[in-house]
Amino acid sequence: MANVRWKAALEEAGLEGKGYTLHSIRHACATHLLTTTQRYTRPNTDRIKAVYRTYYPRENELYEEIDDDYRREVLALKDELLRNREARRQKVFRFSKIV
Repeated sequence: MANVRWKAALEEAGLEGKGYTLHSIRHACATHLLTTTQRYTRPNTDRIKAVYRTYYPRENELYEEIDDDYRREVLALKDELLRNREARRQKVFRFSKIV
């Protein structure tokens, strides 16, 4: 069906017999997309180093070492969250017994 429409469109444009096929259009589009993508994604060592220095935490002073105080705060937060979750479960369980 697609080939029939393709041939009719080529005839209407006066391009029949020039070797244009659906595959050739697909290939041309894929090649164009590939070359366009390569233009924007071509890795450059200097660019990679610059991005690394910009975003890597230890390179841009945004990194803070994890110390014992931080660990204690995280564990306390975890315990609090677990207690809250258990309290919600108990509340739902009690409510389900009433209903």
